[in-house]
Amino acid sequence: MAPRSVGPADEEVALLSFDELRAQLRAVGEERYHHKHPFHLLMHEGRLSRGQLQAWALNRYYYQSIIPVKDAIILSRGPDPVFRRAWRKRIVDHDGDAISEGGIKRWLKLAEAAGVPAEQVRAGRGILPATRSQ
Repeated sequence: MAPRSVGPADEEVALLSFDELRAQLRAVGEERYHHKHPFHLLMHEGRLSRGQLQAWALNRYYYQSIIPVKDAIILSRGPDPVFRRAWRKRIVDHDGDAISEGGIKRWLKLAEAAGVPAEQVRAGRGILPATRSQ
C-alpha cells in the first residue's frame, strides 16, 4: 500500500512507510537517547555530587513507580485479551508478584544506597515538578 498524503490542501505531506518511520525513530533514539545526555555522562564518570546523585535516584524511583500506573490505564482500555496479557506482564515486571519483587523495589534500594531514606522516596518528598508531570 502506497503512503497516503495528509495536511492542508495546499501543503501535502507524504506519510512515511513503516521501514522509513522505524529508521527515523531509531536515528533519533541513537542521537538523543539518555545515555548521551550530559548529566548521564557525568554520572557514569563519577563526577556528580552526592546531592545530585541522590536527586537523580529519588526522581528516577518516582518515574519508574508511575510506569505500572500508566500501564494499568492502557490495560484498562484494551479490548483484546492477547493485548491485555502482554501489558499485565509489564505491570508485574515493575510491581512484582509472589515470586519476584519487581523492578521498582530495586530502584528503591538504589535510592537508599545513595543515602535517601526509604520513607522519603516512597512519599515522593523532594521530587522535581517536571518529574511529577511526566
